[in-house]
Amino acid sequence: MFSKKMRNSLFGGIALSLAGLIAGQANASNFVVITSSFCQGVYVPSVLEWARTNGVKKYENIFYLKDNGDVVRVAGTNEFRDTQSLLVASHGRCGNTTPMAHNQFVDYLKAAGLRADRLEEVVSASCFAAQSTQRDDSLLRVFQSNFPALKKLRGATGPATLSSIGTERLADARLVNNPALYARTVFAGAPEFQGLLDSVNNAWNDAGPLAPQARCNLFVGAANIDSVATAEMYLNRFSSVFRDVFLNDENWLGRLYSYALPTVPMLTCGADIVSDHKKSEFRNCP
Repeated sequence: MFSKKMRNSLFGGIALSLAGLIAGQANASNFVVITSSFCQGVYVPSVLEWARTNGVKKYENIFYLKDNGDVVRVAGTNEFRDTQSLLVASHGRCGNTTPMAHNQFVDYLKAAGLRADRLEEVVSASCFAAQSTQRDDSLLRVFQSNFPALKKLRGATGPATLSSIGTERLADARLVNNPALYARTVFAGAPEFQGLLDSVNNAWNDAGPLAPQARCNLFVGAANIDSVATAEMYLNRFSSVFRDVFLNDENWLGRLYSYALPTVPMLTCGADIVSDHKKSEFRNCP
């Protein structure tokens, strides 16, 4: 088995609707929001890299949500109020979009300009984004309560990760819910998995000043002091190092995520969901 720290560094908390989209489409109304948990492992940076490069739907605009609620643009040219499709790239757990409660997270985004007459879709890559408890509503339910006309919301009822099974390419991956990540290792006896996991974690935890995590922390530090131009520069530098280390000829991440078996579909809810009878219907988020 693998340590909780090691698992959390890889599989944290985001999701994406693919149906009905033109391959390679980049849209100025597609936005990603990240939080101060961005550098807590390789999973969320993997999601951001995938969001910017996948061949189905690209996200051009990236915003950083500070812990005090301020929203800082770190890539793209559009204003946050223009958001039509929102991808939440953050770690998460029940009741929490790390590092804040779901209600606070959504309140901050509303205060930053997220508009009910503009927003159509929310997808979360966070763990447990679609899981409510007796104490806390799920992130999807909180979004739906604040934006009742949202056409579609998608998220995981348990752990979330990317799955590149069948391609071993991060750009071709998809977000999956409750992945049976270890099934191929346990039942097919694939020792390569542990080697890939160790390589990824060792590279991410490298203490060197030019290592991926150090470059990631420089980016978050710049975003936290509202240095937009500097933050974008550091994001580009981090992304370059990230690709050089994890997506080079050895393709550690593309191969690693190929072990995530998509056993359970992402939960989908919202005001415009196609039912089994091919009719559009309203579906409450759990």
